[in-house]
Amino acid sequence: MAARMGEKVKVSDWIQFVRKTAKVVKENSPTTRIGAGGLASERKYFDAFVRLPEIEVLTIDIYSVRELKVYNQMIRVAKAAGKPVYIEETWRPPYFKPQPGMTPDAASLKNIGNREFQELDSRWLRVMTGYAQANRLEAITPVWMFTLFSYADGNGDLDDPTYNRSVVEAIMHGERTATFRTLQEVIRENKHLRR
Repeated sequence: MAARMGEKVKVSDWIQFVRKTAKVVKENSPTTRIGAGGLASERKYFDAFVRLPEIEVLTIDIYSVRELKVYNQMIRVAKAAGKPVYIEETWRPPYFKPQPGMTPDAASLKNIGNREFQELDSRWLRVMTGYAQANRLEAITPVWMFTLFSYADGNGDLDDPTYNRSVVEAIMHGERTATFRTLQEVIRENKHLRR
C-alpha cells in the first residue's frame, strides 16, 4: 500500500496505524476480529503484527509457490504466538513479462481471464486449499472473482474493457465457469471442517 501511495513507510508507522485503527474498530464493533499481514516480501511487517495484542488473526497473500518456505515460517511464528492464520488473498501468477516502467499492480492484472489458464486456476484453488488444510489455516480467499463468470480468448486482462463487459454479460445471463464449479466443490468438500 505504501508503494501505491508513493510513500516510504516504516514498520513503526504501520504499527501506529494498526493500533489506532483497531481502537476505532473495537469501539464501534467489539466483536470484529482485527487482522493484518501481507506477502512473503513483507515479513518484517508481519513479524511486527504478530507481536501486537490488537492483532487477533494474521493474514497471508499467496501469489506464487516460490515463497511457500517463507509463508511456512510466517505461519509457525503466528501459531507460536497463539494467533490463527488465513490466506486473505491468493491467485496464480499472471504469467506475464512486465514491460519496462510497468507497475507491479498493472502487471498483476494481466492474463487473469485468459481461457488458456482456466484449468490451472481450478488446480490453483485445489492446491491452495490443500496447503491451508495441511497448515490448519482458517480459510482461503481467491482474489479474482471475474474468472468465476467468464474467460476470454486472448489476454483476459482485468483492465481490458472488452473482457470486463464479457464478465458482466456472463453474470447477467447466469453463466458460470469451470473455476466457479471447482470453488463450489472445494467449499462442499470442506464444509465439515471446524471453523
